[in-house]
Amino acid sequence: MRRPLPLLFVLLALLAAFAQAQDAPKESLVAKVQVFAQQAIQKTQERFTTLRESEAAQQARWGREWITNGWANAVQYFGRVKEKIATFLKTPAPAA
Repeated sequence: MRRPLPLLFVLLALLAAFAQAQDAPKESLVAKVQVFAQQAIQKTQERFTTLRESEAAQQARWGREWITNGWANAVQYFGRVKEKIATFLKTPAPAA
């Protein structure tokens, strides 16, 4: 009866080693995918930084500011025109 017990342990050890050997390629595949994803993220961040610092991006920001400032100036100008028209309409007509 003692003979089958060591044989059973040897078989279980072989089975565990075989199962671990089959899991190893999966782990290495997961590691490769993680490395690839990390490299892709790093390259994307570098490209966005380059794009953000490019001359075209700076010109686009300047254009946006110009439009915003131009709109504010137009609103201010038409506000003054509106005040002058209101003042003009409130003044009594000269008696003839």
